[in-house]
Amino acid sequence: MNSSVLNVGAMLCALVMSTSAAADYVIGAPVIVPADNSAVTIEFVSANAAYTGEFSFLGGGTVVQVTMPATDTGEPGLGQQVYVNQGGPTDAVLLQGTYDQGDVLHFAYRIVAPLEAADVLRTDVAADVNQFAWDAQNGLLHVEDIRATSDGGSDNDFNDIIVRITFTTVPTPGTALLTILGLLVTFRGRRRVA
Repeated sequence: MNSSVLNVGAMLCALVMSTSAAADYVIGAPVIVPADNSAVTIEFVSANAAYTGEFSFLGGGTVVQVTMPATDTGEPGLGQQVYVNQGGPTDAVLLQGTYDQGDVLHFAYRIVAPLEAADVLRTDVAADVNQFAWDAQNGLLHVEDIRATSDGGSDNDFNDIIVRITFTTVPTPGTALLTILGLLVTFRGRRRVA
């Protein structure tokens, strides 16, 4: 078989694979909490970026603004610093607070090196939302660190940092108390029967 035919076949296969992978996320889609009283955990998945960036959790709110800001643990005004993309895999991080169904979680990505590329991208800023892509089905948030410009600019690979976001419903104190009381009543009823 001719090598140019093999090369074309390989390119088509790569195109189909990259297209199907990209279809899993939606550029600019908000990260919406699916259930009331949810704790949120972030896990580093991967990073493939020439620039060094810091990924932070700004807090919860509406689509357009943070109304429940996270406490600053890194750069002032950028909430809870979670990861540095060049740092590699680290432990999962529990975000500050619990959130209810419909709350929108907001994130920031601050490019810190090289200095000439310094920038801050935020999901609560309309001009920046298209730098983030959310895959709700797999719980993956992708970040593109280069802004699109009229002359191209961005590589649009959305792989400069990828994190997994996991929501866990936390029982309220009243629910826990009712569960314990139910178990006690069940246990006490079994003792009397015996």
